[in-house]
Amino acid sequence: MANETFKVRDLRIKEKFWLDDVYLNGYARHLKPIATAVYLSLCRHADKGQSCFPAETTVAEEHGISERTVRYKIALLRRWNIIRVKRTRSQKGKWLHNTYFLLDKSEWKKPQAKFASGSSTGKKQQNHRQQLPPNDPPLNVSHPIRLKQPKRKDITFKKEWYDQVLKEYQQLKSITLQGEEFKPIRQAIKTMFMSGRTPEQVIAAMRDVAKRGYCEWTINTVKMKLPEILPKLGLSPQVNRKPNELEKRLTAINEGGGQNG
Repeated sequence: MANETFKVRDLRIKEKFWLDDVYLNGYARHLKPIATAVYLSLCRHADKGQSCFPAETTVAEEHGISERTVRYKIALLRRWNIIRVKRTRSQKGKWLHNTYFLLDKSEWKKPQAKFASGSSTGKKQQNHRQQLPPNDPPLNVSHPIRLKQPKRKDITFKKEWYDQVLKEYQQLKSITLQGEEFKPIRQAIKTMFMSGRTPEQVIAAMRDVAKRGYCEWTINTVKMKLPEILPKLGLSPQVNRKPNELEKRLTAINEGGGQNG
């Protein structure tokens, strides 16, 4: 240490700014590092009258933070009465900039004070967590059992059904489908099958659409018109799918009050 040489700060050179010891002795740990950094920038830019007007962008760039964070921390410093902010305007009333005044430490609020944000200092905060209700309902409460719908990819239909509808579609449209042309038609037909429609219902609806002369009708026209057309043809608009054994058992449980055993 005796052989080392180094240079210490020279306060006679006006490249320094000063900070109250009181701030670092108590306020810094309450306002946290980011607010302290913003306050340091204000101290650095302050003139002899302890006022300054750095742009929020400037302060943000000095510490690598966002302008929004700078605004929030300036508001925090105001609540502690460490600074005061005055909006400076031109003679025409146009806003120019904010002027920040660094108040004397005698003006600062004491660390024990409570603020509108709900935070308090010097006291241990209690945790008032609300008890949540249990996830499972009581065993004596009856509730219906909801059926899980099967995934569409697990549902298949007979090839003969598609062939019947496709054959009738090509005859009514006077076209011959080839290759990839079948894909969108089959998909529309599958959608109708999945809604519980039978090949007979789809074919009857196609014939009705063709008979009425809908301009440039397609298989999607049939799909949209099905609920409207079937009653006019004397066919039930309801789906014709029969419930499977699992659905029958679950329905029986629900109708019995939803209780097991």
